[in-house]
Amino acid sequence: MKRKVVFWGKGSRAEEAFELLTDFELLAVVDSNEEFYGSIWHGVPVISFSTYLSMCDKPIVIVTPDKPEMIVDELYEAGIERYILLNDLLFPSKNKFELRSFNDSKWKQECMEILGHIYYKNWQLERQLLYRAFLTMFFSGSKMSVNNEILYKIKNAKMPVINTNHGKEIIESIVRKQVTIVRYAQLPKENDLLIFLRPRIDYLTERAAMEAKERGIDIVFAEEGFINSIEPFMGTGGREFTFRHSIIFDEGSLYMNAHVPSRIENILNSNWSLNEKEFIRARTLMEIITREKISKYNCQPMGLKISAARAIKVLVVDQVYGDKSIEFGMANDENTFKDIIKAAVEENPDAEIYIKAHPVISKGHFADVQEMDNIHILTEAINPIDLLQQMDKVYVVSSQMGFEAVMCGCEVHCFGMPFYAGWGLTHDRLVCERRRKKRTVEEVFYAAYVLATVYVSFKSKEICELEQVIEELLEARRTYFDRE
Repeated sequence: MKRKVVFWGKGSRAEEAFELLTDFELLAVVDSNEEFYGSIWHGVPVISFSTYLSMCDKPIVIVTPDKPEMIVDELYEAGIERYILLNDLLFPSKNKFELRSFNDSKWKQECMEILGHIYYKNWQLERQLLYRAFLTMFFSGSKMSVNNEILYKIKNAKMPVINTNHGKEIIESIVRKQVTIVRYAQLPKENDLLIFLRPRIDYLTERAAMEAKERGIDIVFAEEGFINSIEPFMGTGGREFTFRHSIIFDEGSLYMNAHVPSRIENILNSNWSLNEKEFIRARTLMEIITREKISKYNCQPMGLKISAARAIKVLVVDQVYGDKSIEFGMANDENTFKDIIKAAVEENPDAEIYIKAHPVISKGHFADVQEMDNIHILTEAINPIDLLQQMDKVYVVSSQMGFEAVMCGCEVHCFGMPFYAGWGLTHDRLVCERRRKKRTVEEVFYAAYVLATVYVSFKSKEICELEQVIEELLEARRTYFDRE
């Protein structure tokens, strides 16, 4: 229920307050000028202070003038403590609230709650504005060609800075020197390269990006590769299992950002093509990946068999709510996942529908979906390739599992625009006009998994090829599952 308030004053600052305090129910405006009594301001009456005092349940007074001393004196003389200065809401650094004494401790607590809520809203607004500026200024789109000039720049940086511990070890293996972490908004003065690893693009690092731009510091975006580790970063199995083996660099964006060109997109849009040796390599790598069931993370158990009463099995892949790859993939949390489940059910009336939900289902989009005769919810951990090899059709928004499904021979329906959509491999519900060419699965695989990705060996801490990473992951996975 909204808190009831009255404004004291209806000038320009009251207009500002009216736009800001949308979570309050405005009942009236108190004004000292008798000429305004009885008039209407934004749908509420303008009243005198005496009329306010006659109210049975006196609402909170928001004092809007910039110099409120006389109004505060009048409130004090009338015994009214339930007031807040607009300056306290708009300018936390100039807050006078703590200078006031309170007889009513309950009101002090309520007042602090209101101020805290408004501060949070203001911070959210600042955060949104900063993020918009960040998107506009930095996600401009890659202009790089097939050659990976960006790796040369990273390896030759004198003082690289990264925004998270999440990828520190692999970055240090590539640049062969210690990497500084952005702990606060302020960048180190010696910094000459700022690397943004996607999972930690947040408020502080966006501010750091603004500073980097002003100082002419190079900025590079990075994202974990498609074949990466045994456990996610927060895993508990030890360094051998959490070591990040792969990373994708891009100067203009992230590979999953379909709003602007990425390096993977530019490669696939160019005149580049696979020669015979590269085609054989792509086919061989895909066969190994699908046979050995290698994915981004490789700690999920294998061998779970999906039983089905119907001949056709359809998988709907959920994603974590708020995952940036959804927004970057031209989709949204509110509507796209409603559309995908509706389409999967309506387009496959004679099929078994399986929803691959997040293990903590409340973090996904299908918490309200009920199991029915032909709709099943899978929350248990299962190797992605193992699951996909048991499916006929797969419905995805922007998940990597969509491309893995293509490699497994499934019919794939995309409701977002991930890196593998728009090239003729998938049934796409969206269109990206920039993606003009038709590409084979081998070409998309080679562009994304080989050309665009840098791999590092856990054993040598040196840049290596994908084949070596697969060997190390297979060995590490055997050790992982053999533990008691």
